Amino acid sequence: MSSTPIPPGQREFRCHHCQGRILVPVTLPPTTGPCPHCSQTITSPGPENPAPTPVAAAPPAPPAAPAPVAAPPPVEPTQKPSPEPAGKTPKNKKTKAANSPKAASKPPSRAGLLISCALLIPAILGGGLWLMLKKMHATPDTPPFSLTAPGPEQAALLEQQYLESGWETEAREVLARFLAADTPNGKAAYSIRGGELLGEMQAFYGHAPIDDSDTPVNAFSSFRLTLEDRKRGIFMMTYDLPPSFEMAQFFSPIVPLRVQYHLEEQGMLIEELSRTANFVTEPMLVHALFKRTPEGLRVDWETFVQTKYRRMRDFIELPEAGRKGVFRVIISETVPQNRAVPAGHRVYLISDPAHRAEDSTRINVPVDTDIGRALSILNWRGTNGGRATARTATVELRWSNHEVPQIELSRFLCWEFLGVGGEAVKTTAASAPSPADVGP
Repeated sequence: MSSTPIPPGQREFRCHHCQGRILVPVTLPPTTGPCPHCSQTITSPGPENPAPTPVAAAPPAPPAAPAPVAAPPPVEPTQKPSPEPAGKTPKNKKTKAANSPKAASKPPSRAGLLISCALLIPAILGGGLWLMLKKMHATPDTPPFSLTAPGPEQAALLEQQYLESGWETEAREVLARFLAADTPNGKAAYSIRGGELLGEMQAFYGHAPIDDSDTPVNAFSSFRLTLEDRKRGIFMMTYDLPPSFEMAQFFSPIVPLRVQYHLEEQGMLIEELSRTANFVTEPMLVHALFKRTPEGLRVDWETFVQTKYRRMRDFIELPEAGRKGVFRVIISETVPQNRAVPAGHRVYLISDPAHRAEDSTRINVPVDTDIGRALSILNWRGTNGGRATARTATVELRWSNHEVPQIELSRFLCWEFLGVGGEAVKTTAASAPSPADVGP
């Protein structure tokens, strides 16, 4: 025990953690609080002769609000505490009362603050990161999703997106099913006027399974038509395969030395076998036109088979009296080939839409006929300021029954392609609608 005297009205006890000396009032009941030396929680012993108290039926009240006690008298300035025993820290020199208001309201320890900060900082950073990511991925230009029917503005926006690029997804799905179908009935299910053309499909394909694997859907690319055509629900995709060498079938004949040194002319057999064109695959250009219907997009089967199988070229190159066929064509007025045109006739160039340079023919059309009057809107020769224009149409071609068959334009069905953008009309100038330009 220290030799320092104990002031009157107080008693002394030691902290069981740091053995620091603590003075409390004599009448102070057992009180729990922080040690003024080491800040550890301790409980002061009760007075030596406590007043009798009734047996408590409930646990004692929390020590947060102890009974007020008289403050201890101040320590004289002349009194100095004796030095502490060896091994005690400087903290033992503090002499604050455990029940003083300052000790009761002492802030939590540094370790508790560090733990609280360690828990709060990740939460704050996570919330800020979530708000930043939400703001970055926000799309204010896109209207919010609604389970109700879209309003006029949202419907117009969706329609604009569909006309720009949204139609491509649906077109590829429909074209994939169309190409995968191996029967005429399967093709007709995804074709424009499929039920009407089913008989023609059966005659064209026969009874063998249909194989369109040479034109896979992933090789088709979108073709951007005019906005007016797209608003009318007309879209287009193309398959373009350029010519290529078939090296596996390449064969070069052995030419005699006398021919190599130009001492002899090469024969017709060697000349034919040596042609490079014999070993080049034919280019393929296929047009897949789509029409928007209540059932979705549908493929124009007639344009597809005409461009893929070069049906118009076969018709032009194989004259047969009385033979006829309906074709999608591009028409423009042109100059006569031999400059000998019968009186009262005009010359028109009829071309396949995919192979305009190769699959084309000139046809003389009488001016004073329904067909001549319908085509008169294309006339530019002999007019002031006229220029050549070309327009799409659907026509019927026929080989005449003459001794030397001549190709004729026997029927004008409509401007544009039948079933896609045009409907069959009478071949008169008054009933022919004003078509759209497709270039010279």
